[in-house]
Amino acid sequence: MKFTLCANMGVDMRIFSVLMVWLMAAATAFAQDEPLPESVSTAYLAYEAAVEAGDAQAAAEAAEQAWRAGLEAGIDAETLGVLAENAGYSAFRSARYELARDAFLSAAELNRAASGDPFLLARALRTASDAQMRLGENRQAERTAEDALEILEGLASRPEVDAEIAVANATISTSRWLRHYYRAAGRYGEQAVLAARRAGIADAALFGVAAFQAGAYYSYEDDPLEAAYWLTVAHATLDAGGGGDDLRMAASAWSSAERAELDQDELSALLERLRQDEVYKPDFEREMEDESFMSVPGRVDAIPVRRFPPDYPTDALWAGVEGFALMRFDVNEEGRTENVEVVYSIPYREFGEEGLRSVRRWRYEPATEDGVPVVRRGMVTRLDYQLAD
Repeated sequence: MKFTLCANMGVDMRIFSVLMVWLMAAATAFAQDEPLPESVSTAYLAYEAAVEAGDAQAAAEAAEQAWRAGLEAGIDAETLGVLAENAGYSAFRSARYELARDAFLSAAELNRAASGDPFLLARALRTASDAQMRLGENRQAERTAEDALEILEGLASRPEVDAEIAVANATISTSRWLRHYYRAAGRYGEQAVLAARRAGIADAALFGVAAFQAGAYYSYEDDPLEAAYWLTVAHATLDAGGGGDDLRMAASAWSSAERAELDQDELSALLERLRQDEVYKPDFEREMEDESFMSVPGRVDAIPVRRFPPDYPTDALWAGVEGFALMRFDVNEEGRTENVEVVYSIPYREFGEEGLRSVRRWRYEPATEDGVPVVRRGMVTRLDYQLAD
């Protein structure tokens, strides 16, 4: 799942840069207004100097020292909370995620003890959940993000609140996706994108991943219009935000397949919705016309005659793991499948491998143009691997 982690990093660093300016200003105010023990002030001045010099590693070490010294000295909870957040953000910059997690959880506890600003409490929890996710603590990350989300949803909407709501939803969505709860993941993914748009950060790769998860949910729910919308958004967002190539290509193929299920009125509605969102490329409408096999008069699409279900991989069956494989293939003039490939397979590679063996045996009535058999290219299907109840 490398794309998810990379996408998470991309959006958090954008938010991080804004928050870091605020935190440094707040911490400086505390340092000026209240005398600090020498052990704290010396470490804090070293932290400021490292930030000024752009030395992320030195800043992380000095910020941790200031926070630890503040703990030992028993300084007030409000100032200590700022030092903990400084340590957390600096740790993120140097990829010290265990320290980041511990520092932000400490900041959250200190905020609760001081009955502090609920937004700062939620932000500390949300950022701690991100660190937990990067450490592979998926379930704990989900629980921490849910705690943050509960607080955030009680606050008035404003860009910084919506940004945190977006990332909290994306964290929950990713956690559930990694644990193979694809439908639940998609519902949170949709909420992540909607909140990100309210915050004005809709083009970050993280939200392309969330849109992909939303599209998968609607595809599972047999709602091709919503699935086509969210998967098209995913493709456009990942393309703009530098998302992983594998997921971007999967979003492109899957969105094309879902659009093929729509009638002309539904396609028109989809285009209008995308125009209002301004998420698609300028030539997207032409691309949609070009990709439609049935747009040429006199064509009849390929019709399945015999399709064998794939075998359930033994390891996945024994582990009780469900998933899916997205397959793309052509149907030649004789109705045989060819150029079969796995576009996307999750969570087991074997799901795609079994899909290859299955789809290669499928047979169709060939597509025709004015009654003459022709090659039907770029057919896409989703193979679901689900255990019986």
